[in-house]
Amino acid sequence: MPHLSLAVLRSWDLEKVRAAVESLPDAGATTVQLDAVAAFRRGRMSLIPAVSSRLAARQERLVEALDPSEDDLHKHYVPGTWTPHVTVATRVRLEQTPLVLEAAYEIVPLTATMTHAALVDAGIGAVHPLSVVP
Repeated sequence: MPHLSLAVLRSWDLEKVRAAVESLPDAGATTVQLDAVAAFRRGRMSLIPAVSSRLAARQERLVEALDPSEDDLHKHYVPGTWTPHVTVATRVRLEQTPLVLEAAYEIVPLTATMTHAALVDAGIGAVHPLSVVP
């Protein structure tokens, strides 16, 4: 399922994190404009949204509410260094890159609306929907 991660924690307690996130006011749906394609390390290719001040503020509020130690918050999600992205392909080999770019450029620019939020335990694939969209 396409998603845009606002924070990734290396270790976390489900109930503690849920309580922290659900204590935030519901920010409602947010529209993002996806208009770029990026290639990250290890062959991950993504669509990149414009970083509006509203989107950056949301991400910062969420990280602040989580109050993670430096060890818990993944370094790529530290406010100010976070690159929002929607992954479209993983483990893309160099020779496959043009194919992914061609497919991506068929759909961008693309307007997307973030309407739901969840906590995801990637280690076991568990999805825990939230009652608010932080």
